[in-house]
Amino acid sequence: MINVQIRGPLVILQVHGLTEDDNNYLRRNNFCFSKHLLNTNHSSELNKFTELHFRQYPIHSEETSVQITSFENDNYYDEGHTFLRLNVNKLKLDPVDTELAVNQKSFNYFIFTIQYGFGTALETDIMESDYKNFDLKSFTAGTILVPGVNQKMMHHIKLNSFPLENLNRKKYSINLTKSYIYRISSGKSITNDSFFNNKEIVHSDSYPTLHD
Repeated sequence: MINVQIRGPLVILQVHGLTEDDNNYLRRNNFCFSKHLLNTNHSSELNKFTELHFRQYPIHSEETSVQITSFENDNYYDEGHTFLRLNVNKLKLDPVDTELAVNQKSFNYFIFTIQYGFGTALETDIMESDYKNFDLKSFTAGTILVPGVNQKMMHHIKLNSFPLENLNRKKYSINLTKSYIYRISSGKSITNDSFFNNKEIVHSDSYPTLHD
């Protein structure tokens, strides 16, 4: 088995749909969405709101690396052999960036949250493979640009054109969360081109609190 990890700076993007009642509840209770996301004791509070999107994205940067380790079958108790470490720039990229699309229908607002951190944002296991038959040329990566983040992020990895599943193991730490509530003026889906166009910010918060 081969374990592939992409390590370095990362972001976690979440989008929640809010009704008018949800927005009134947040304003009435002076709710800091960013703080609640970082505090698992308040997770039940977040269940009030409909999650439309959640994903971990490695930042495509000079600080981000790919680490590839070979294990004996699926034996994680084996120490493994990390036979390759390289910058993500060495991976072949898909020619077109992926677009973020979120269905925002039936909601009056959406809350867009960015968590910044460091660690492993993308990890996958490839069974029936080892360092002897590993071929870096078989891998390609896809990137995504999301307004508000202003950095290119890695959306997926493919092996021989087939997307590999991100196991979403929590091997990272978060140091900053920013949240923005936008009023929705149409029933269309949120895409890169329309994510922030003609939308009014009615609330923003961060945790830890930012000071200008």
